[in-house]
Amino acid sequence: MSIPRILARPWRPLYTPSHPPRPGAPRGWPSSRPSSTSTSTTWGRGAGVAPRPERATQTAEVAPRIENPGPRIQKGPSWVEGKSPRAKNRAPRVEEPNHPRDKPSWAKETPSWVPHVPTSGVEKPPSRIKEPAPKTEDTSVGGNEIGAWDREAAKALIESHGPAFVLSRFEALAERQCRIDGSAGTLGEALREMRALGLTPTPAFYGTALAALAIHPDCLLRSTILDMMRKDWVKSTPEHRIHTALGLLRDGQYEMTLDELDDMHRDGVPVPPYLHEIFIFALARLGFFDEALASLRYRTAQDPPVAQDVLHFLLDTCSAAYHYTTTKHLWRSVTEDPAAAAPSDGILVNVLNTAARHADPSLALEALRHLTDRRVQLSFHHFEPVVEAYAGAGDPEGALRILCVMDSAGIRPGRDATRSLSSFLLSNPSRIPSCIAALEELGQNYKVPIAAPNAILEALVRSGDVPAAEALLARIETLTPNPPTVATFLPFLLAPDPPISACVSASRFRTLSLPAPDLARLAAHLAPHSLDAALRYLRRLDAAHRGPPDAWVAYPDAVRAVAVGLMRGRDERTWEFLAEMGRRNEPLAADVREMGRAGEIE
Repeated sequence: MSIPRILARPWRPLYTPSHPPRPGAPRGWPSSRPSSTSTSTTWGRGAGVAPRPERATQTAEVAPRIENPGPRIQKGPSWVEGKSPRAKNRAPRVEEPNHPRDKPSWAKETPSWVPHVPTSGVEKPPSRIKEPAPKTEDTSVGGNEIGAWDREAAKALIESHGPAFVLSRFEALAERQCRIDGSAGTLGEALREMRALGLTPTPAFYGTALAALAIHPDCLLRSTILDMMRKDWVKSTPEHRIHTALGLLRDGQYEMTLDELDDMHRDGVPVPPYLHEIFIFALARLGFFDEALASLRYRTAQDPPVAQDVLHFLLDTCSAAYHYTTTKHLWRSVTEDPAAAAPSDGILVNVLNTAARHADPSLALEALRHLTDRRVQLSFHHFEPVVEAYAGAGDPEGALRILCVMDSAGIRPGRDATRSLSSFLLSNPSRIPSCIAALEELGQNYKVPIAAPNAILEALVRSGDVPAAEALLARIETLTPNPPTVATFLPFLLAPDPPISACVSASRFRTLSLPAPDLARLAAHLAPHSLDAALRYLRRLDAAHRGPPDAWVAYPDAVRAVAVGLMRGRDERTWEFLAEMGRRNEPLAADVREMGRAGEIE
C-alpha cells in the first residue's frame, strides 16, 4: 500500500486540536469527528466529503450526504500561506466537491470498514441513496417539456406573476418544438393545458405553432389553430401563410398547397425565394412538372438569380420523365447562359430521348453536339434518338443523313436503328422516291450504310410494291458499297408471294434465322424452282424445329413438295431422300410412293 504524499513529508501538525488525541491514534490524527465549524484540512479535501467517522456504537448514525454544495475555495495548510517560497504567488485553488482525483484512497466517501449494527430493535439509519419519488399522474404540459410544472403550479404562477408570465412560458415551449426533436403532440397538449387554465394563446404562440407544424406536420392540429386564430381575430401575417403552405406540402395535400400558393400570389403576399425553390424540388420529385415550371417562372422574376443546381436538378428530372415543355424551357435557360455549368452526360442523354419522343430534331442535334464537344465516346444509343426525331418530324432525308454520319463515326447501324424511318415510309410511301434520290446524293459525300436502302426496301415490300423493291434490289450496289445482308432479303422472305431470286439469294446466308413455319413455307415455295435452295431451307427447318414430333411429321407439306420435286427432276438424291422420309415419317413416304405408282408425278 502506497503512503499518501502528505504523510510521507516530515511530520508537522496540520492544526491544533481542541481536545486530547484518541488513545492509540497516530500523531496529528483527530481523535473524534470535528465540528461543522472546523476548517477542512488537506486529508479531508472537498466540502462535500464526510470525515472519517469514529468507531460507532450500536446507536451510531451515519451522517447524511451533502448534495452538491457548490464549489468553494479550499483553505490549504499553513505552509501554503506564504511560508513556502514555492507558494508565494500561487493562487487559491478552486475545486469541485467530491472530485475523485482530489481525494486520497484513504479519504473516500464510503469508509473501508463497516460498523457492526444489530438489526433487531434498532432504528435503521437513513440511507445515503436518494429513493425515487412515487409515480403520480403527470399534469405537466407535454410530459417533461416544462419540467416540474403542473397545473397547480401554473395557477400559482398566474396568481403571483400574472397570465403574461405563464403565456411566455408556453411561447418558449412552442419555440422548442421547431427543432428537429420537437413534436406536434406537445403543441396539442399545450393548447389543452392553456384551455384548462383559462388562458388565450397569444399571436406569437400561434405563429410559432404554425412554424413548428411546418416541420412536424399535423393537419388536424393546424386546422384547429387556424380556426382559433379566426375566432380570436388574430391577423394572418405572411409568415403564417408561408408556414401553412409548407405544412400542407409536408402533409401531402398537394392541391391545397398549390391553391394556397396561388392565393398568396393573388393577394400580393411577398413569397421568399426559398419557398419557390422548395416547391420546385418537391413538385418535380412528385411528377408535377407543369406546377414546378410555374413556380420556376415566379422564382425567375425574383432576385437573386436562380441557383444552377436548381435548374440542373429540374432539367434532369423533367427530361428523365420525357416532359417536353419543361425540358425545352430549362434547356434554353441552361445552355444560353455562357457562365452556366454544362449539363452532365446523363442529362444530355435524357434530353436526347425526350427530343426523340416529341420529334424535335433541333433539340436532339444540340444535345448530340454537346456530347461531341465533350469528346464523349458516342455509341448507338446516342444516334438512334436523333434518327427517330427526324423521322417523327417528317424529315426522312435528315434521318438518312444521320445514318451516314453514324457509319462515319465507326458505328454500323443495324435494322433496329431504322425502325422509325421504315415506319414513316410505310405510312408515307409517296416519300420513297425522294429518299432514293437522297441516298444517291449522300453517296457522293458519305459512305452509305446498307441499313439505309434496307429500310426503303422494307417499306416498299410491306406496302405491296414488290416489283419496285426488286428493281431497287437489282441496283443496290450503286447506292452502297456494303454487300447485302440477311436484313436486305428478310422483307421478301416474309412477303405473301416472295420472289424466287430473293429467296434463292437469301438461302445462301448462314446467319439466316427464321421461324420454323416460315422456313417450311419457303421450302415448299422453292421446291418447283430451285431444289438446292429448297433443301437448304429444309435443313434449316430441322435445326429450328423443337420436337417432338419430328420436323418432317410436323410439316409434311414442305417435305412432300421437296420429294415430288426431286422425283420429277429425276435427281440423284431422290432415293436417299425417300429412305430418310421412310425412317422419319413412314406414312408420308408410303403416300409419296403411291403417288408415283399412280402416275401423279411426272
